[in-house]
Amino acid sequence: MTVNDLIEALKQLPPDMMVLTDGIKNGYEEIFEPRIMELKHEPDNTYPYGEYQLIEENEPSIKAVVIPRNFRDD
Repeated sequence: MTVNDLIEALKQLPPDMMVLTDGIKNGYEEIFEPRIMELKHEPDNTYPYGEYQLIEENEPSIKAVVIPRNFRDD
């Protein structure tokens, strides 16, 4: 999905509706402001680790918009 795809999808929804994302094990969490990050693609990672990861110094990367979720350490 691109930024334009997301904008077009969001235009179809009520503008005052809350936006949530999946929680770690179950349930849903609020999101934070979107930001651009440099990531590496690791398609062979198992589900809990995610297909995209933070890069180490001098690794090949892609830029992507990330919408982080609320992280609670309780």
